[in-house]
Amino acid sequence: MDKGLIWKLPQLKLKEVGKDEISGLIDELVINTKKVAVAASREIEKWRR
Repeated sequence: MDKGLIWKLPQLKLKEVGKDEISGLIDELVINTKKVAVAASREIEKWRR
C-alpha cells in the first residue's frame, strides 16, 4: 500500500537546493506575507471611511 509522497519526504535527500536556500526562501515568504497583510489592512481601513 503506497501512502504517497508525503510519507517519503523524510527519506528524500536535498540535492540541488541547500537547506540555507530553503531557509532564506521561507524567511522571504514570511516577510512578504506580512507586507501583504499590512497593505490589505490599510486598504480595508480606507473602505471603512
